[in-house]
Amino acid sequence: MMDIFINILLAAIALVGTVILLKKQFNLGLIMLIDTVFLAVIARLPAMKALEYCFNGAFSGSTLKLILILFLIMMIENIMRNSGMIKTMVDSLKEIVGSNRLAAGMMPTVLGLLPSPGGARFSCPMVEEITKENTDHSNKSFINYWFRHIWLDGFILYPGVILAAELLKVSVISMFLHLVPFMLISAVIGFIFGLSKVKKEEIKRTRPVAQSVKIFLTALFPVIVVIAAYISLLNVTGFSLEIAAGSVMIALLVIKRYSFKKLVQTVREAFPVKLVFIIIGVMVFKEVLLESGVIDELPALMNSYGIPVAVLFILLPFAGAFTSGITISYVSLTFPILITLGIADNLWFASVAYIAGFIGTMATPLHLCAVMTADFFKSSLGSLLRRIMVAEIPLFLIIILLLFIIS
Repeated sequence: MMDIFINILLAAIALVGTVILLKKQFNLGLIMLIDTVFLAVIARLPAMKALEYCFNGAFSGSTLKLILILFLIMMIENIMRNSGMIKTMVDSLKEIVGSNRLAAGMMPTVLGLLPSPGGARFSCPMVEEITKENTDHSNKSFINYWFRHIWLDGFILYPGVILAAELLKVSVISMFLHLVPFMLISAVIGFIFGLSKVKKEEIKRTRPVAQSVKIFLTALFPVIVVIAAYISLLNVTGFSLEIAAGSVMIALLVIKRYSFKKLVQTVREAFPVKLVFIIIGVMVFKEVLLESGVIDELPALMNSYGIPVAVLFILLPFAGAFTSGITISYVSLTFPILITLGIADNLWFASVAYIAGFIGTMATPLHLCAVMTADFFKSSLGSLLRRIMVAEIPLFLIIILLLFIIS
């Protein structure tokens, strides 16, 4: 048992080291590769096995799909931004809602309906266009990251909630409805910690609201098509998002009459090599972390210390999420264990576990949305995550209180 404790302790030290290096502005991809070596050593992985896991992490189908999806989304964003569509969308939205604060939260919220890995990068220029000089870069990062995830990764299109519902043998809609109260609480928290710090801007309506709505929907149409096509193809192919985004990107290139020279320039602008390196570093680290067996030992350690079952409903999902940064990962890692401990007896137990895991995904430096957002706004990733952790405290206390009430 002591070996288990030491392994988990050393893994935690690696994550702390990650945060320290991030504060010193090291490239996250490089940090993750350093952590991978450290992890392979403490887990006593044979060299060939470690190399195999690294190769699998760097060139797995999920890694390549992630890079492709981000490339397509950033291409669409670049075309929409440079053609003035984003500015038109933002200006019309501000006139519709009559508030630059509300508009700043709404854009990432709407785009958050689409479960795209690293998708927070899509809404960054929209938040920038809306807020401009009315708040600092740190707060822009917070608003974009927080409201992108206002659905708590629990909207019915997200694979994490679909898997959770399947494991619990309930409908996705039922699981989603149990998460809605937490989504509303999260919206209030986001306003208090983020939107309230945006200086109010006087919004002058230059046209009827109905006309502004029409202009907004016209500018947003490419995004609507991506979401609609994704939903339509979801049960047809495993490449639904890639096909949807790729088709819209090609359509935009044709409609906007891009020359070959302009296309090459857009490709260079849309997806810097630095981000590819970051993605590979993160995916390699997660592959080695999962395959090393360190995380699998966590439940045994907790049980050996007699930690109450109800506490495991929070600790296991949080730990699984913090060490993976992906909702479907912590669901697949921890829900099968928690179901045997009684999580399926009450959907509110499942909701508590799901939210605890979500908080872990938001607080970890392994979450690509946080990395992309901080990179766009040229703000500190460490600072962003600290603000996120503070803002998550009320939600964390609420799920603890709920767990105490229903246990």
